[in-house]
Amino acid sequence: MISSNNRKILVACIYGGISLENEISIKSAINIINNIDLNKFNLILIGINKNGTFHLEDFDININYTFYNLKRILNKKSNILKIVYNKIPYITSNNFKNKKIIPDIFFPITHGIFGEDGNLQGILNSLKIPYIGSNLKSSCISSNKDIFKDVLKNNNFPIIPYFKIYKNDIINLSYKGIAKKINSKKFFVKPSNQGSSIGINLIKSEKDFNKEKILKIFNYSDILLIEPLIIGKEIECGIINYFGKIKVSNSFEIYRKNNFYSYKQKYFDNNIKIKEIKENSIINKKIKNLSYKIFNILECKSLARIDFIINKNNKIFINEINTIPGFTEKSLYIKMWNKYILNIKELISIIIYSSIKKIKNL
Repeated sequence: MISSNNRKILVACIYGGISLENEISIKSAINIINNIDLNKFNLILIGINKNGTFHLEDFDININYTFYNLKRILNKKSNILKIVYNKIPYITSNNFKNKKIIPDIFFPITHGIFGEDGNLQGILNSLKIPYIGSNLKSSCISSNKDIFKDVLKNNNFPIIPYFKIYKNDIINLSYKGIAKKINSKKFFVKPSNQGSSIGINLIKSEKDFNKEKILKIFNYSDILLIEPLIIGKEIECGIINYFGKIKVSNSFEIYRKNNFYSYKQKYFDNNIKIKEIKENSIINKKIKNLSYKIFNILECKSLARIDFIINKNNKIFINEINTIPGFTEKSLYIKMWNKYILNIKELISIIIYSSIKKIKNL
């Protein structure tokens, strides 16, 4: 049986997935693999391909893990993961000669559908092994923007005004009707279950309003949200479970050219600049306080990043929460902790240690 010994914790890093953020997940996994403290942790890799097949691979210290060789793991037939539900559940695969493998903790770095929406978390629950990140319920609420907004609205949080539409609403949908309902001539149409700005359509005038384009967004989600465009500052704040205590980072402003922070800007634009908001400023204190309350009311665990918009009158609006933030070299979540935590290696260690409830022989 492969599990932790008296010195090291066995961490199973889960990456990939069926969502459109599959490649970002792979890049995040590379950053974790390259920076995890191998003096403290043993590592195995669980890759999920775009068809939803799980692949189990041992970590090899002699391999330079790149985007392409991590992707190759997802295409092997010899390493397809099997779950065995004995009295003590375990995972295995043919390339492990069907030996019992019981990680001490799973580290999912998967995004979007099936990655952070509660589906993967449900599978991990069945194995009765701790995992990093929020549980099934919190993940489901947080990743579905319509439910997330409903919960916050019912608890009097300052959210961006919105309303939901379904496919059969398209017939009666009109530009003027929407503009009147949300009191704005410019608005977003968003899939409710996607992250990283995927599928978002910004409508600036009646000329941009196209029912066929809106219908295509339903390819991403059964429910769409319509929100007014709020011109203002985009602010993000990080949260971490720091050995049992919820720690909130200072807030950061993102400087971007466009009216919203697009997928390409988030992951491929080297010109995006961020600035830490002054620690003692009223805005920073309000953002941190809101972040703490949101994390608690949603019963989130381990870590999260929360996004806000501040309009020209300094009114704060909550935009969304990300319960598995990106961990790429460019990811803002990592940079948020530079003031408090020595480096990414220490950050990874803190996240792992703080997420394990009980490990024998430590």
